[in-house]
Amino acid sequence: MEYRVKNLEILKDSQERNYLEKHLEKFIKKMSFIPKKYRKSNTIQVYLSQISDKELKITVSAILITGDFSVEKSGKSIEDIVPQVFYNFTQKIAEEIKNIRTKFAIDKKNEFFEKLALDKKNLQNLDDKEKSELFKNIIPVFLHGLKGYVNRRIISAKLAGLKALSNIDPKDVINEVVLRVHDTFNKNTENIQDINIWLIKEADNVLNEILDKNKEENVSYEELVNNELGQLEEKFTVDGGYDLVMT
Repeated sequence: MEYRVKNLEILKDSQERNYLEKHLEKFIKKMSFIPKKYRKSNTIQVYLSQISDKELKITVSAILITGDFSVEKSGKSIEDIVPQVFYNFTQKIAEEIKNIRTKFAIDKKNEFFEKLALDKKNLQNLDDKEKSELFKNIIPVFLHGLKGYVNRRIISAKLAGLKALSNIDPKDVINEVVLRVHDTFNKNTENIQDINIWLIKEADNVLNEILDKNKEENVSYEELVNNELGQLEEKFTVDGGYDLVMT
Protein backbone atom coordinates (compact mmCIF):
# COMPACT_ATOMS: atom_id res chain seq x y z
CA MET A 1 0.00 0.00 0.00
CA GLU A 2 0.98 3.65 -0.34
CA TYR A 3 0.13 6.84 1.51
CA ARG A 4 -0.66 10.44 0.65
CA VAL A 5 -0.19 13.28 3.13
CA LYS A 6 -2.18 16.50 2.77
CA ASN A 7 -1.21 19.81 4.38
CA LEU A 8 2.23 18.61 5.42
CA GLU A 9 3.35 22.24 5.32
CA ILE A 10 1.53 22.73 8.63
CA LEU A 11 4.53 21.08 10.26
CA LYS A 12 7.11 23.86 10.22
CA ASP A 13 9.70 21.93 12.18
CA SER A 14 11.78 19.47 10.11
CA GLN A 15 12.09 17.17 13.14
CA GLU A 16 8.31 16.92 13.33
CA ARG A 17 8.15 16.05 9.64
CA ASN A 18 10.82 13.41 10.04
CA TYR A 19 8.97 11.98 13.03
CA LEU A 20 5.74 11.71 11.03
CA GLU A 21 7.45 10.18 7.99
CA LYS A 22 9.32 7.64 10.11
CA HIS A 23 6.11 6.42 11.75
CA LEU A 24 4.24 6.53 8.45
CA GLU A 25 6.67 4.09 6.87
CA LYS A 26 6.20 1.61 9.71
CA PHE A 27 2.45 2.15 9.67
CA ILE A 28 2.13 1.45 5.94
CA LYS A 29 4.10 -1.77 6.31
CA LYS A 30 1.65 -2.89 8.99
CA MET A 31 -1.25 -2.02 6.72
CA SER A 32 -0.03 -4.61 4.22
CA PHE A 33 -2.05 -7.13 6.28
CA ILE A 34 -5.15 -5.84 4.45
CA PRO A 35 -5.86 -8.42 1.70
CA LYS A 36 -5.99 -6.85 -1.76
CA LYS A 37 -9.45 -8.29 -2.36
CA TYR A 38 -10.77 -6.20 0.55
CA ARG A 39 -9.29 -2.91 -0.71
CA LYS A 40 -11.13 -0.50 -2.95
CA SER A 41 -8.09 1.76 -2.99
CA ASN A 42 -4.41 1.08 -2.29
CA THR A 43 -3.87 4.57 -0.89
CA ILE A 44 -4.17 5.60 2.75
CA GLN A 45 -4.87 9.30 3.19
CA VAL A 46 -3.29 11.26 6.05
CA TYR A 47 -4.78 14.73 6.50
CA LEU A 48 -3.28 17.35 8.80
CA SER A 49 -5.27 20.33 10.05
CA GLN A 50 -4.54 23.15 12.47
CA ILE A 51 -7.29 23.49 15.08
CA SER A 52 -5.62 26.37 16.91
CA ASP A 53 -2.18 27.83 17.49
CA LYS A 54 -1.49 25.10 20.01
CA GLU A 55 -3.52 22.18 18.71
CA LEU A 56 -3.12 19.93 15.68
CA LYS A 57 -5.41 17.24 14.27
CA ILE A 58 -4.52 14.24 12.10
CA THR A 59 -7.13 12.22 10.20
CA VAL A 60 -6.26 8.84 8.68
CA SER A 61 -8.62 7.27 6.14
CA ALA A 62 -8.84 4.37 3.70
CA ILE A 63 -11.46 2.84 1.41
CA LEU A 64 -12.33 -0.84 1.70
CA ILE A 65 -14.90 -2.77 -0.31
CA THR A 66 -17.40 -2.19 2.51
CA GLY A 67 -16.96 1.59 2.65
CA ASP A 68 -14.82 4.49 3.83
CA PHE A 69 -13.07 4.27 7.21
CA SER A 70 -11.37 7.06 9.10
CA VAL A 71 -9.93 7.87 12.51
CA GLU A 72 -8.88 11.25 13.84
CA LYS A 73 -6.84 12.41 16.79
CA SER A 74 -5.91 15.86 18.03
CA GLY A 75 -3.22 17.05 20.41
CA LYS A 76 -0.63 19.67 21.20
CA SER A 77 2.30 17.91 19.56
CA ILE A 78 2.93 15.44 16.75
CA GLU A 79 4.33 12.98 19.30
CA ASP A 80 1.03 13.05 21.19
CA ILE A 81 -1.00 12.26 18.08
CA VAL A 82 0.83 10.01 15.63
CA PRO A 83 1.32 6.73 17.58
CA GLN A 84 -2.24 6.75 18.91
CA VAL A 85 -4.02 7.68 15.68
CA PHE A 86 -2.14 5.00 13.72
CA TYR A 87 -2.86 2.41 16.41
CA ASN A 88 -6.58 3.30 16.54
CA PHE A 89 -6.82 3.13 12.76
CA THR A 90 -5.11 -0.26 12.65
CA GLN A 91 -7.55 -1.61 15.25
CA LYS A 92 -10.55 -0.26 13.36
CA ILE A 93 -9.45 -1.80 10.05
CA ALA A 94 -8.63 -5.12 11.72
CA GLU A 95 -12.13 -5.23 13.22
CA GLU A 96 -13.72 -4.52 9.84
CA ILE A 97 -11.68 -7.27 8.16
CA LYS A 98 -12.84 -9.64 10.88
CA ASN A 99 -16.45 -8.64 10.12
CA ILE A 100 -15.94 -9.18 6.38
CA ARG A 101 -14.42 -12.61 6.95
CA THR A 102 -17.16 -13.63 9.37
CA LYS A 103 -19.85 -12.74 6.84
CA PHE A 104 -17.93 -14.58 4.14
CA ALA A 105 -17.65 -17.62 6.42
CA ILE A 106 -21.38 -17.69 7.11
CA ASP A 107 -22.20 -17.28 3.42
CA LYS A 108 -19.78 -20.07 2.50
CA LYS A 109 -21.22 -22.39 5.11
CA ASN A 110 -24.77 -21.77 3.87
CA GLU A 111 -23.67 -22.18 0.27
CA PHE A 112 -21.98 -25.48 1.10
CA PHE A 113 -25.09 -27.00 2.64
CA GLU A 114 -27.34 -25.60 -0.07
CA LYS A 115 -25.26 -27.46 -2.63
CA LEU A 116 -26.18 -30.70 -0.92
CA ALA A 117 -29.71 -30.05 -2.16
CA LEU A 118 -31.13 -32.12 0.69
CA ASP A 119 -34.02 -30.98 2.86
CA LYS A 120 -34.81 -32.46 6.28
CA LYS A 121 -37.34 -34.88 4.88
CA ASN A 122 -34.83 -36.33 2.42
CA LEU A 123 -32.18 -36.56 5.12
CA GLN A 124 -34.50 -38.45 7.45
CA ASN A 125 -35.21 -41.00 4.72
CA LEU A 126 -31.58 -41.88 4.00
CA ASP A 127 -30.59 -45.46 4.74
CA ASP A 128 -27.41 -46.37 6.66
CA LYS A 129 -25.31 -46.78 3.53
CA GLU A 130 -26.42 -43.40 2.15
CA LYS A 131 -25.69 -41.73 5.49
CA SER A 132 -22.18 -43.21 5.54
CA GLU A 133 -21.50 -41.96 2.02
CA LEU A 134 -22.79 -38.50 2.88
CA PHE A 135 -20.63 -38.37 6.02
CA LYS A 136 -17.53 -39.41 4.05
CA ASN A 137 -18.16 -36.57 1.60
CA ILE A 138 -18.76 -33.95 4.28
CA ILE A 139 -16.19 -34.65 7.01
CA PRO A 140 -13.07 -33.82 4.92
CA VAL A 141 -14.41 -30.28 4.51
CA PHE A 142 -14.20 -29.73 8.27
CA LEU A 143 -11.08 -31.75 9.14
CA HIS A 144 -8.60 -28.93 8.60
CA GLY A 145 -10.48 -26.68 11.01
CA LEU A 146 -10.85 -29.48 13.56
CA LYS A 147 -7.09 -30.16 13.46
CA GLY A 148 -6.36 -26.49 14.09
CA TYR A 149 -8.82 -26.36 16.98
CA VAL A 150 -7.42 -29.47 18.70
CA ASN A 151 -3.82 -28.31 18.24
CA ARG A 152 -4.58 -24.91 19.78
CA ARG A 153 -6.32 -26.50 22.77
CA ILE A 154 -3.45 -28.92 23.42
CA ILE A 155 -0.92 -26.08 23.23
CA SER A 156 -3.04 -24.03 25.68
CA ALA A 157 -3.20 -27.00 28.05
CA LYS A 158 0.58 -27.44 27.93
CA LEU A 159 1.12 -23.76 28.67
CA ALA A 160 -1.24 -24.11 31.63
CA GLY A 161 0.90 -26.97 32.95
CA LEU A 162 -1.59 -29.80 32.36
CA LYS A 163 0.85 -32.70 32.04
CA ALA A 164 -1.86 -35.16 31.02
CA LEU A 165 -2.01 -33.57 27.58
CA SER A 166 1.74 -33.11 27.12
CA ASN A 167 2.26 -36.37 25.23
CA ILE A 168 -1.08 -36.55 23.45
CA ASP A 169 -0.98 -36.96 19.68
CA PRO A 170 -3.61 -34.64 18.13
CA LYS A 171 -4.30 -37.29 15.48
CA ASP A 172 -5.53 -39.69 18.16
CA VAL A 173 -7.93 -37.06 19.48
CA ILE A 174 -9.18 -36.22 16.00
CA ASN A 175 -9.75 -39.88 15.09
CA GLU A 176 -11.82 -40.41 18.24
CA VAL A 177 -13.80 -37.22 17.61
CA VAL A 178 -14.64 -38.26 14.05
CA LEU A 179 -15.83 -41.70 15.22
CA ARG A 180 -18.12 -40.14 17.82
CA VAL A 181 -19.48 -37.51 15.47
CA HIS A 182 -20.16 -40.22 12.89
CA ASP A 183 -22.45 -41.85 15.43
CA THR A 184 -24.14 -38.51 16.21
CA PHE A 185 -24.50 -37.85 12.49
CA ASN A 186 -26.26 -41.17 11.92
CA LYS A 187 -28.77 -40.39 14.67
CA ASN A 188 -29.32 -36.72 13.75
CA THR A 189 -28.66 -36.54 10.02
CA GLU A 190 -31.46 -34.03 9.49
CA ASN A 191 -29.45 -31.55 11.63
CA ILE A 192 -26.41 -31.79 9.38
CA GLN A 193 -25.84 -28.03 9.59
CA ASP A 194 -24.69 -28.50 13.21
CA ILE A 195 -21.79 -30.81 12.34
CA ASN A 196 -19.15 -28.18 13.18
CA ILE A 197 -20.69 -27.76 16.64
CA TRP A 198 -20.69 -31.53 17.19
CA LEU A 199 -17.00 -31.66 16.29
CA ILE A 200 -16.08 -28.92 18.77
CA LYS A 201 -18.10 -30.42 21.62
CA GLU A 202 -16.71 -33.92 21.09
CA ALA A 203 -13.16 -32.58 20.90
CA ASP A 204 -13.61 -31.05 24.36
CA ASN A 205 -15.24 -34.24 25.66
CA VAL A 206 -12.27 -36.33 24.54
CA LEU A 207 -9.75 -33.90 26.07
CA ASN A 208 -11.71 -33.80 29.34
CA GLU A 209 -11.76 -37.59 29.52
CA ILE A 210 -7.98 -37.65 29.18
CA LEU A 211 -7.70 -35.21 32.08
CA ASP A 212 -10.16 -37.24 34.17
CA LYS A 213 -7.85 -40.25 33.95
CA ASN A 214 -5.17 -38.22 35.72
CA LYS A 215 -6.73 -37.52 39.11
CA GLU A 216 -3.76 -35.50 40.36
CA GLU A 217 -4.72 -32.78 37.90
CA ASN A 218 -8.04 -31.48 39.14
CA VAL A 219 -8.35 -28.68 36.59
CA SER A 220 -11.11 -29.36 34.08
CA TYR A 221 -10.75 -28.52 30.43
CA GLU A 222 -13.74 -26.19 30.71
CA GLU A 223 -11.90 -24.20 33.38
CA LEU A 224 -8.85 -24.07 31.16
CA VAL A 225 -10.65 -22.37 28.32
CA ASN A 226 -12.81 -20.28 30.66
CA ASN A 227 -16.08 -21.47 29.23
CA GLU A 228 -15.24 -19.90 25.86
CA LEU A 229 -17.33 -22.57 24.17
CA GLY A 230 -20.54 -21.33 25.72
CA GLN A 231 -23.19 -20.48 23.15
CA LEU A 232 -21.40 -22.44 20.45
CA GLU A 233 -24.10 -21.81 17.90
CA GLU A 234 -23.37 -18.10 18.10
CA LYS A 235 -19.60 -18.18 18.49
CA PHE A 236 -18.39 -20.66 15.89
CA THR A 237 -18.67 -20.87 12.13
CA VAL A 238 -16.41 -21.86 9.23
CA ASP A 239 -14.21 -19.57 7.19
CA GLY A 240 -13.53 -19.57 3.46
CA GLY A 241 -11.34 -22.65 3.82
CA TYR A 242 -14.00 -24.30 6.00
CA ASP A 243 -11.85 -23.86 9.10
CA LEU A 244 -13.70 -23.57 12.40
CA VAL A 245 -13.42 -19.97 13.55
CA MET A 246 -14.72 -18.09 16.57
CA THR A 247 -17.06 -15.25 15.64
